[in-house]
Amino acid sequence: MAKISDTSESWIAGIFFVMNILKLSKDFLCLFLIRLTNVLFQKNNPVSNILTY
Repeated sequence: MAKISDTSESWIAGIFFVMNILKLSKDFLCLFLIRLTNVLFQKNNPVSNILTY
């Protein structure tokens, strides 16, 4: 894949960067879904009242 040590270091840094971006996006998605469920299922919420019918 990489023939020069500088190139291989760049590949490794790029892979770690992508892995960190993926982990961060998963964390934000989980946080968003948790907050969304809290909003939808709390009492006296207009959106919740629509969903219960």
